[in-house]
Amino acid sequence: MKKILTILLFSVNLLSFSQWTDDFSDGDFLNSPAWQGQTGNFEIDALNQLHLLAPAFDDTSYLAVPSTAIENASWEFYVEMDFATSGTSLSRVYLTSNNSNLKNALNGYFVMIGNSDDEISLYRQTGLTKTKIIDGVDDFITGSSVNVRIKATRDAVGNWELLADNTGGNTFISQGTVLDNIYLSSSYSGVQCTYIASRSEKFYFDDFIVTGTAFIDNISPTVLSTTASSNTTVDVLFSENMDQTSVET
Repeated sequence: MKKILTILLFSVNLLSFSQWTDDFSDGDFLNSPAWQGQTGNFEIDALNQLHLLAPAFDDTSYLAVPSTAIENASWEFYVEMDFATSGTSLSRVYLTSNNSNLKNALNGYFVMIGNSDDEISLYRQTGLTKTKIIDGVDDFITGSSVNVRIKATRDAVGNWELLADNTGGNTFISQGTVLDNIYLSSSYSGVQCTYIASRSEKFYFDDFIVTGTAFIDNISPTVLSTTASSNTTVDVLFSENMDQTSVET
Protein backbone atom coordinates (compact mmCIF):
# COMPACT_ATOMS: atom_id res chain seq x y z
CA MET A 1 0.00 0.00 0.00
CA LYS A 2 2.81 2.39 0.76
CA LYS A 3 4.28 1.91 -2.71
CA ILE A 4 0.96 2.68 -4.41
CA LEU A 5 0.52 5.86 -2.35
CA THR A 6 3.97 7.10 -3.37
CA ILE A 7 3.15 6.64 -7.04
CA LEU A 8 -0.14 8.52 -6.70
CA LEU A 9 1.50 11.47 -4.96
CA PHE A 10 4.18 11.64 -7.65
CA SER A 11 1.51 11.75 -10.34
CA VAL A 12 -0.27 14.66 -8.64
CA ASN A 13 3.03 16.52 -8.35
CA LEU A 14 3.71 16.13 -12.07
CA LEU A 15 0.24 17.41 -12.93
CA SER A 16 0.64 20.51 -10.78
CA PHE A 17 3.88 21.45 -12.52
CA SER A 18 2.49 20.64 -15.99
CA GLN A 19 -0.44 23.04 -15.79
CA TRP A 20 -0.07 26.32 -13.96
CA THR A 21 -1.01 29.98 -14.15
CA ASP A 22 0.27 33.18 -12.58
CA ASP A 23 -1.18 36.66 -13.02
CA PHE A 24 0.51 37.92 -9.82
CA SER A 25 -2.81 39.23 -8.51
CA ASP A 26 -1.87 37.92 -5.07
CA GLY A 27 1.05 40.35 -4.99
CA ASP A 28 3.54 37.52 -4.61
CA PHE A 29 5.87 35.54 -6.87
CA LEU A 30 7.54 33.38 -4.23
CA ASN A 31 4.57 31.10 -3.60
CA SER A 32 1.92 29.29 -5.64
CA PRO A 33 3.86 28.98 -7.89
CA ALA A 34 7.28 29.53 -6.36
CA TRP A 35 9.57 31.48 -8.68
CA GLN A 36 13.27 31.18 -7.87
CA GLY A 37 16.58 32.66 -8.95
CA GLN A 38 17.52 36.33 -8.69
CA THR A 39 14.47 37.15 -6.60
CA GLY A 40 16.02 40.33 -5.22
CA ASN A 41 15.98 41.86 -8.72
CA PHE A 42 12.20 41.56 -9.16
CA GLU A 43 9.02 42.81 -7.50
CA ILE A 44 5.27 42.77 -8.01
CA ASP A 45 4.30 46.33 -8.90
CA ALA A 46 1.12 48.30 -8.21
CA LEU A 47 -0.49 46.86 -11.37
CA ASN A 48 0.19 43.30 -10.17
CA GLN A 49 2.79 42.64 -12.82
CA LEU A 50 6.16 40.94 -12.38
CA HIS A 51 8.56 43.88 -12.67
CA LEU A 52 12.33 43.91 -13.04
CA LEU A 53 13.78 46.18 -10.36
CA ALA A 54 17.51 45.54 -10.74
CA PRO A 55 20.60 47.66 -10.00
CA ALA A 56 21.51 50.07 -12.78
CA PHE A 57 24.26 48.03 -14.44
CA ASP A 58 24.58 46.31 -17.81
CA ASP A 59 23.47 42.84 -16.79
CA THR A 60 21.11 39.88 -17.16
CA SER A 61 18.53 38.85 -14.54
CA TYR A 62 16.30 35.79 -14.43
CA LEU A 63 13.61 33.91 -12.54
CA ALA A 64 12.60 30.28 -13.01
CA VAL A 65 9.52 28.33 -11.94
CA PRO A 66 9.01 24.53 -11.84
CA SER A 67 7.24 23.43 -15.03
CA THR A 68 7.16 20.02 -16.71
CA ALA A 69 4.68 20.82 -19.50
CA ILE A 70 5.95 19.85 -22.95
CA GLU A 71 3.52 17.42 -24.64
CA ASN A 72 0.35 18.86 -26.21
CA ALA A 73 1.43 22.00 -24.42
CA SER A 74 0.63 25.68 -24.65
CA TRP A 75 2.47 28.63 -23.12
CA GLU A 76 0.80 32.04 -23.09
CA PHE A 77 2.13 35.23 -21.48
CA TYR A 78 2.34 39.02 -21.71
CA VAL A 79 5.58 41.00 -22.01
CA GLU A 80 6.07 44.75 -21.76
CA MET A 81 9.32 46.66 -22.27
CA ASP A 82 9.41 50.43 -22.00
CA PHE A 83 12.06 50.91 -24.68
CA ALA A 84 12.89 49.98 -28.26
CA THR A 85 14.55 46.58 -28.21
CA SER A 86 18.06 45.92 -29.45
CA GLY A 87 20.75 43.25 -29.33
CA THR A 88 21.68 44.45 -25.83
CA SER A 89 18.19 44.99 -24.39
CA LEU A 90 15.64 42.20 -24.85
CA SER A 91 13.63 39.49 -23.12
CA ARG A 92 13.74 35.72 -23.22
CA VAL A 93 10.90 33.60 -21.87
CA TYR A 94 12.01 30.02 -21.35
CA LEU A 95 9.25 27.56 -22.16
CA THR A 96 11.29 24.53 -21.11
CA SER A 97 14.61 24.05 -19.36
CA ASN A 98 16.41 21.28 -17.52
CA ASN A 99 18.22 23.82 -15.31
CA SER A 100 16.70 26.34 -12.92
CA ASN A 101 19.64 28.72 -13.49
CA LEU A 102 18.75 30.28 -16.83
CA LYS A 103 22.10 32.06 -17.03
CA ASN A 104 24.03 28.78 -17.07
CA ALA A 105 24.27 25.96 -19.59
CA LEU A 106 20.93 24.22 -20.13
CA ASN A 107 18.87 22.24 -22.59
CA GLY A 108 15.51 23.69 -23.57
CA TYR A 109 13.51 26.15 -25.67
CA PHE A 110 12.86 29.87 -25.27
CA VAL A 111 11.08 32.74 -26.99
CA MET A 112 13.23 35.79 -27.67
CA ILE A 113 11.36 39.10 -27.69
CA GLY A 114 13.39 41.74 -29.50
CA ASN A 115 16.85 42.11 -31.02
CA SER A 116 18.25 44.16 -33.87
CA ASP A 117 15.49 42.77 -36.17
CA ASP A 118 12.69 43.69 -33.71
CA GLU A 119 11.21 40.21 -33.96
CA ILE A 120 9.75 37.45 -31.79
CA SER A 121 11.45 34.12 -32.45
CA LEU A 122 11.75 30.62 -31.00
CA TYR A 123 15.14 29.19 -30.07
CA ARG A 124 16.50 25.83 -28.99
CA GLN A 125 19.33 26.00 -26.46
CA THR A 126 21.93 23.27 -26.05
CA GLY A 127 24.37 24.06 -23.27
CA LEU A 128 25.27 27.66 -24.04
CA THR A 129 24.58 27.37 -27.78
CA LYS A 130 21.38 29.07 -28.97
CA THR A 131 19.84 28.07 -32.33
CA LYS A 132 16.93 29.94 -33.91
CA ILE A 133 14.30 27.45 -35.09
CA ILE A 134 11.41 29.84 -35.85
CA ASP A 135 12.47 33.14 -37.40
CA GLY A 136 9.71 35.58 -36.53
CA VAL A 137 8.49 38.46 -38.67
CA ASP A 138 11.06 41.27 -38.83
CA ASP A 139 9.96 44.66 -37.44
CA PHE A 140 7.00 43.06 -35.68
CA ILE A 141 7.66 44.99 -32.45
CA THR A 142 9.04 48.30 -33.70
CA GLY A 143 8.46 51.47 -31.74
CA SER A 144 9.58 53.13 -28.54
CA SER A 145 8.03 50.40 -26.36
CA VAL A 146 6.78 46.81 -26.55
CA ASN A 147 3.40 45.48 -25.39
CA VAL A 148 3.01 41.96 -26.72
CA ARG A 149 1.05 38.85 -25.86
CA ILE A 150 2.65 35.62 -27.00
CA LYS A 151 1.45 32.04 -27.37
CA ALA A 152 3.59 29.01 -28.21
CA THR A 153 2.27 25.50 -28.75
CA ARG A 154 3.86 22.08 -29.07
CA ASP A 155 2.13 18.78 -29.80
CA ALA A 156 3.22 15.33 -28.61
CA VAL A 157 5.34 14.80 -31.74
CA GLY A 158 7.32 18.02 -31.51
CA ASN A 159 5.45 20.35 -33.90
CA TRP A 160 5.83 23.90 -32.61
CA GLU A 161 3.94 27.06 -33.52
CA LEU A 162 4.76 30.57 -32.31
CA LEU A 163 2.04 33.24 -32.29
CA ALA A 164 1.94 36.84 -31.09
CA ASP A 165 -0.23 39.96 -30.86
CA ASN A 166 1.90 43.11 -30.89
CA THR A 167 -0.92 45.17 -29.36
CA GLY A 168 -1.03 43.03 -26.21
CA GLY A 169 -4.42 41.57 -27.10
CA ASN A 170 -5.54 38.12 -28.20
CA THR A 171 -5.55 38.53 -31.98
CA PHE A 172 -2.61 36.23 -32.53
CA ILE A 173 -0.57 36.24 -35.73
CA SER A 174 1.55 33.18 -36.49
CA GLN A 175 5.29 33.82 -36.51
CA GLY A 176 6.04 30.38 -37.95
CA THR A 177 6.04 26.63 -37.35
CA VAL A 178 8.74 23.99 -37.00
CA LEU A 179 9.20 20.32 -36.15
CA ASP A 180 11.83 20.01 -33.42
CA ASN A 181 11.90 17.14 -30.93
CA ILE A 182 15.52 17.28 -29.77
CA TYR A 183 14.41 17.74 -26.14
CA LEU A 184 11.45 15.78 -24.83
CA SER A 185 11.20 16.82 -21.19
CA SER A 186 11.21 19.92 -19.02
CA SER A 187 11.79 20.86 -15.40
CA TYR A 188 11.44 24.66 -15.47
CA SER A 189 10.07 27.66 -17.30
CA GLY A 190 11.20 31.22 -16.65
CA VAL A 191 12.00 34.76 -17.68
CA GLN A 192 15.32 36.37 -18.49
CA CYS A 193 16.01 40.08 -19.01
CA THR A 194 19.12 41.36 -20.77
CA TYR A 195 19.61 45.11 -20.44
CA ILE A 196 21.86 48.12 -20.33
CA ALA A 197 22.01 50.15 -17.11
CA SER A 198 19.32 52.67 -18.12
CA ARG A 199 16.78 49.87 -18.74
CA SER A 200 17.23 47.83 -15.56
CA GLU A 201 13.71 48.75 -14.36
CA LYS A 202 11.76 48.65 -17.64
CA PHE A 203 10.69 45.00 -18.02
CA TYR A 204 7.25 43.65 -17.08
CA PHE A 205 5.64 40.17 -17.33
CA ASP A 206 2.12 38.99 -16.69
CA ASP A 207 -0.71 36.52 -17.41
CA PHE A 208 1.19 33.25 -17.60
CA ILE A 209 -1.05 30.34 -18.65
CA VAL A 210 0.71 27.01 -19.15
CA THR A 211 -1.07 23.77 -20.07
CA GLY A 212 0.04 20.36 -21.26
CA THR A 213 1.54 17.22 -19.82
CA ALA A 214 4.97 16.06 -18.78
CA PHE A 215 6.93 13.60 -20.90
CA ILE A 216 6.81 10.08 -19.49
CA ASP A 217 9.39 7.64 -20.81
CA ASN A 218 7.60 4.29 -21.09
CA ILE A 219 10.34 2.64 -23.15
CA SER A 220 12.82 0.59 -21.14
CA PRO A 221 16.50 0.90 -22.08
CA THR A 222 18.10 -1.98 -23.94
CA VAL A 223 21.67 -3.17 -24.18
CA LEU A 224 23.04 -2.50 -27.66
CA SER A 225 26.45 -4.09 -27.22
CA THR A 226 28.97 -5.36 -24.66
CA THR A 227 32.73 -5.30 -25.08
CA ALA A 228 35.35 -6.79 -22.76
CA SER A 229 37.82 -3.95 -22.32
CA SER A 230 40.07 -5.90 -19.91
CA ASN A 231 40.11 -9.07 -17.83
CA THR A 232 38.03 -7.33 -15.14
CA THR A 233 35.89 -4.71 -16.94
CA VAL A 234 33.15 -4.70 -19.55
CA ASP A 235 31.95 -1.72 -21.61
CA VAL A 236 28.17 -1.79 -22.01
CA LEU A 237 26.39 0.42 -24.59
CA PHE A 238 22.74 1.20 -23.74
CA SER A 239 20.05 2.63 -26.02
CA GLU A 240 19.73 5.77 -23.84
CA ASN A 241 21.63 7.68 -21.18
CA MET A 242 21.82 5.78 -17.90
CA ASP A 243 22.47 6.69 -14.30
CA GLN A 244 25.91 5.21 -13.58
CA THR A 245 25.28 4.40 -9.92
CA SER A 246 22.02 2.56 -10.66
CA VAL A 247 23.55 0.58 -13.50
CA GLU A 248 26.57 -0.48 -11.48
CA THR A 249 24.33 -1.55 -8.59
